[in-house]
Amino acid sequence: MPITNETLARRLQEARIKAGISQVQAAETLGVSRPAISQIETGDRKVSSLELDKLASLFGRLPGEL
Repeated sequence: MPITNETLARRLQEARIKAGISQVQAAETLGVSRPAISQIETGDRKVSSLELDKLASLFGRLPGEL
């Protein structure tokens, strides 16, 4: 069963916080603005598969774990 945008958003935020990464650091890794990370974490912006891969790596996770 596919996960919802909201579930992915929550998981990304939780993983970022557990990894001790700020929204600014995550934004720099993706090459986007800090507000874009906020929008991803609230489910207001979809995350591409490439962005998901980069975020998972930054958080020390596999993309499938998110």
